[in-house]
Amino acid sequence: MFKKSQTLINLLIIASIAIFIYFLSIRLQSKTFFLVFFGVGVFILSFLNTDFALLFLVFSMLFSPEFKLGSVGPRDIIIRFDDLFLIVIFLGWLAKMAINKLPLFKKNPLNVPIAIYISVYIFSTLLGIFLGYSTFKNSIFYLLKYFEYFLLYFMVINEIKDKKRIKFFIFCILFVSFIVSLYAIRQRFLGIERVSAPFEEKESEPNTLGGYLLLNIFLLLSIFLNIDNIRLKIISLIFLIPEFLALLYTLSRGSWFGFVLGYIVLFFLTKKNKAIVLFFGLFAIVFYSVIFPASVIERINYTFSPQTERKILGKSIRIDESFAARIDSWDYTFKILNKTPIFGRGAGGARAVIDNQYARILVEIGVVGFFAFFILIFRLFSVYFSILNNFKENDFIFSISCGLTCTLFAFLGHFLSSETFIIIRVMEPFWFLNGLIVKLKELNGD
Repeated sequence: MFKKSQTLINLLIIASIAIFIYFLSIRLQSKTFFLVFFGVGVFILSFLNTDFALLFLVFSMLFSPEFKLGSVGPRDIIIRFDDLFLIVIFLGWLAKMAINKLPLFKKNPLNVPIAIYISVYIFSTLLGIFLGYSTFKNSIFYLLKYFEYFLLYFMVINEIKDKKRIKFFIFCILFVSFIVSLYAIRQRFLGIERVSAPFEEKESEPNTLGGYLLLNIFLLLSIFLNIDNIRLKIISLIFLIPEFLALLYTLSRGSWFGFVLGYIVLFFLTKKNKAIVLFFGLFAIVFYSVIFPASVIERINYTFSPQTERKILGKSIRIDESFAARIDSWDYTFKILNKTPIFGRGAGGARAVIDNQYARILVEIGVVGFFAFFILIFRLFSVYFSILNNFKENDFIFSISCGLTCTLFAFLGHFLSSETFIIIRVMEPFWFLNGLIVKLKELNGD
């Protein structure tokens, strides 16, 4: 009787929300009308079956369009439909948790560092608004974009309860990346010089695609090297070839640098087939001019083309404009730090395009935030290494943790040329996978 009455209450809540949004959407434009009703469907789906909602999210991570909402100085505020759907899914999940009286935040090793990082960002932003560096309207959108992937992490921790589903979701994430890489290669055949992810607004962002590919390539490499299952080796190799080509065709030097860092770590971490890693690494170094496309070689040489001059460590060097812009971002960062070194200017407080994760952290949340950020990074490494040490005999868990460890090292290099940690297209799958590996650790009794 209780279950029937609870089901009736759930249906009444869903119907009430649907009716409310219906009357609201009557006053909106037709495009928004469609979007709102699609959002209602996603809300109902997440309320009734969060697994299906998460699966929908996996396939929409890279295949949802984006639109410009506004701008802060020279920087546009770009919202993707995926951003909105993630919030809608979270609200549906939140409603289900509240009705069923379930805890929102299960105990896990990342709760405290995430809470510290978010708290510092909120405090710094409120302080920045008070001091006039930004407005509440602008800052709130930045905060939502910076934190929404953490919501995904908590949903995964709470909702996914068995190993089969974890493996299924990992396969889906890797399958989506395979499709994205084929899309990128198609762009190259159509004559696009630098490939990027689908559905990007106006200007393409090859660096974003590069960061996304780093995550998936290292997962696939780790599976290929550490799992003896022949079928999985073949699948991972089939996925790897187009993804590696797509990474090359991004012409993203920051992504290539990140790959080199991650590849070096892969050699030391992988428990099997180290000779293969070493062979291909040395082969690429010795025969790079033969095996890499001419556009890749030109891009590397372009770095030190004499377009402009900058001083590095007191020595003047001639470099290309893109490299010079990264150096200029540090000049801007140090000027801001001289004025607001402790807590920075808050989210949305930067008045320049930075394209450097470390610099953005310092500008927006200062030295305190920089330490909070690295507390989170070090905690992630701690979780990965704990799994690597405790699950050496479990090839699957070891492989996923090894891949994520290499990815995070690669991101530390990628951060130098991109604000990777706040790019939702990179962070959604990254934090989804973090939720899965933490859950795997829990399900296997550690």
